[in-house]
Amino acid sequence: MGMVKSIQNRAGALLRESFAFGQRIRREVHRHPELSGRETRTSSLLQQELRKLGYSVAVLDGSPSFLAFDPTFTHFALGLRAELDALPIQENPNEKEVVSEHAGIMHACGHDMHMGIACAFAYYLAKADRGTTNSSGVLFIFESSEESLPGGAQAILESEVFKARRPSTMFAFHCDPAWPVGSLASKPGEYMASGDELHFTVRGQGGHGALPQEHDDPLLAGAHLVIALQSMMTRTVPAGIPAVLSVGRFEALGATNVVPDVATLQGTFRAHNEAWRAVVKKNIRTVAQGIGDAFHVDIETRIVEGYPTLINSPELYERASVVSEELTPSVRFERVGLRMTTDDFAYFAQAIPSLYVRLGVGTDGGKLHTATFCPDEEAMGVALEWLLAYYRSLAKG
Repeated sequence: MGMVKSIQNRAGALLRESFAFGQRIRREVHRHPELSGRETRTSSLLQQELRKLGYSVAVLDGSPSFLAFDPTFTHFALGLRAELDALPIQENPNEKEVVSEHAGIMHACGHDMHMGIACAFAYYLAKADRGTTNSSGVLFIFESSEESLPGGAQAILESEVFKARRPSTMFAFHCDPAWPVGSLASKPGEYMASGDELHFTVRGQGGHGALPQEHDDPLLAGAHLVIALQSMMTRTVPAGIPAVLSVGRFEALGATNVVPDVATLQGTFRAHNEAWRAVVKKNIRTVAQGIGDAFHVDIETRIVEGYPTLINSPELYERASVVSEELTPSVRFERVGLRMTTDDFAYFAQAIPSLYVRLGVGTDGGKLHTATFCPDEEAMGVALEWLLAYYRSLAKG
């Protein structure tokens, strides 16, 4: 795949070289994806390439996460986050130019694109005349384990290496196959939901399927638990507060004539209001206890605290909108509504003025988190052109 034509025609040799560098990185990490917490090869490769460009690298203790920065800067105007981890999905090769070589693992969320964009941007800054970019540097943040709770953002924020180089603003892309190449999308203020994992273990007393009166059926109790949780959501959460509870797994290993002793359920709870997030989690425990009492079973409820609500800086959103207008018609910046998806970039946004932007990667490349996902690499060129303009705008105050 080639670069965006607008970049080929206008940007010059350095931007083309930068794109090619990022594209090479993206393809290499796509061929060799690694799961959360195990991204050692990916991390080592990026560190090596960035050191060659003259960047200093600071690695977090006990993690593949690392920071890269130009050591001649003492202040960083922008922190750019890119994730390292892939997903446990077997890639469907179809007619893809680049395919995962690791069985059962692929970059199905675009993290390989994010890494490629960050490396392309780093290449440009390393080769450009500093006076043409910004008097303050960029802190490149390569994060392990974004796809797996508790994520990698908190450890980065709490690390001494980050605190010593804390940027004034933070930024992240996320690939989005719902938008064509050339599109960017975001929202000022509250944007993405919090997300908590729900785990229930229902313990009863099983037996012969023909003698239900002799059992305390955990499967039946589990079924009522699903219905009760959905009813609780619709009857307690105000209509104006976006919230979703979904049970995605229900396992009860009995047989046609065997009622099992144990059933397990797993689900997710998403919300756009932290006060109601706390209320609903309390209600979940109350409902589970009530169902357990009613059906004479024990229900163990475990709620794994997930990522908080992601809130974009209205000022940075406005800056992004103005920058995009200057790049029209090659870039289109859209305002969108709330999303129920989550990202631990929310932790950065809690601590530092931040902006999280969806990057259109073409609508013909399959859906996120699926075996057929295949983003259009031309989107990397759009991101590079736009990100450079955004970074330059920060110098204007």
